Amino acid sequence: SPTHPMGLTLPARVDGVLALGKDGHADVDYYRFHAKAGQTWLLETEAARKKSPADTRIDVLHTDGSPVLRCLLRAVRDSSVTFRPIDSQQGGVRVENWQEMDLDEFLYMSGEVCRLFRAPRGPDSEYGMYTENGARRCYFDTSAVSHTLNEPIYIVEPYAAGTRLADNGLPIFPVYYSNDDDGSRKFGHDSRLMFTAPADGTYVARITDVRGYGGPEFKYTLSIREPQPDFHVSLQPDKLSVAKGGGQRFAVTLDRVDDFEGPVRVEMSGVPAGYRITSPLVVEKGLNAAEGTLHADAAAKPLAPEAWKALRITATGSIDGHQVVKPVSGFREVNLGPSPKVVVHLRPEQAGKEVVIRPGESVTAMLEIERHGYDGELRFEVENLPHGVIVDNIGLNGIMVRAGETRRQVFLTAAKWMPASVRLIHAVADREGAQTSLPLSLRVTAKAP
Repeated sequence: SPTHPMGLTLPARVDGVLALGKDGHADVDYYRFHAKAGQTWLLETEAARKKSPADTRIDVLHTDGSPVLRCLLRAVRDSSVTFRPIDSQQGGVRVENWQEMDLDEFLYMSGEVCRLFRAPRGPDSEYGMYTENGARRCYFDTSAVSHTLNEPIYIVEPYAAGTRLADNGLPIFPVYYSNDDDGSRKFGHDSRLMFTAPADGTYVARITDVRGYGGPEFKYTLSIREPQPDFHVSLQPDKLSVAKGGGQRFAVTLDRVDDFEGPVRVEMSGVPAGYRITSPLVVEKGLNAAEGTLHADAAAKPLAPEAWKALRITATGSIDGHQVVKPVSGFREVNLGPSPKVVVHLRPEQAGKEVVIRPGESVTAMLEIERHGYDGELRFEVENLPHGVIVDNIGLNGIMVRAGETRRQVFLTAAKWMPASVRLIHAVADREGAQTSLPLSLRVTAKAP
């Protein structure tokens, strides 16, 4: 009960049931635990993953039953949802005054906090948000909900609990330690909450069904443990068919564990003769994938699967100040096909062999294709751009090479805050085997004083 919660010694794992009370109301379970100031504990339920009908919610309370304040979110710009409503999964939203917003800012939408990832790229486009596992990611352990047309939303800045904030005419939103559905979108309707104790003391974890349902089958398991940040890397897909003189895209995908947010560098060596591959690939801080291309020379020979076992892939990241190096499984199979009907090239228009761009500036590159039997139109994407660089001036048709043409100028624009970096990018066609160009180096330099 609230006045007599079950005592736990951490770390702990306990099975519970959200049964119906004698009055017909849903059960609520309370667990008491002690934590030291600054100590972080991960609270997680397993219910939906065990086929339980329970849709759990976790709240961390003080012993008097009041919620524990996590932080304050101060609104600095107001906006609203425009054009159409969005559900709890969509990774983009059309918003008013998007020109006043910037990448990586937090967007508050009726209790849900997401983060801006990519600005609209044309007149008929939306603001993209960070996504994970096919849905938009939520921050500060908030949970995704649907949002109506014209709903007020805000760009917000986080402040520590207890900070005194001057009135700027816009709201200040308190965020408490509470979670309905896991913000990383891994565990369905199960709950996951990262709790950092604001002071030495005793706290209470409250477990409920968010709908108020209950019964003997509404079982769950609550675990409270210290987080163990980690990462796992895989190739997607791990089986490719590459045309002679052409290329195929693949991605290195990152499974982040327990809020590991750092960058991971993936390097490849031992590529068989006649083939070229994007290396290194860097999955940037907070992102979950990076795209590369495997390219076959025109004189490449087909190879048995055993030959690809010579490919060595390693992933390197830093966890709690320690370098961690992990092996990554390579391609299970690479098949070599006939020459493609379209060969794609992405080249710099500047002098040299790479594209150079400064923060806040725009440059151009040239997309060229060789036609070998296909004369129709083609649309392209430029992949593996560093976060903050976009393909600009795409209009309504995107990067399109019209029927019978062989060239298209591509505009690249870098955000003003971008750090110096080097990235291997490529172009990929939307049809005719989705052919890719060879990797092209894109260098972001420091902005001149």
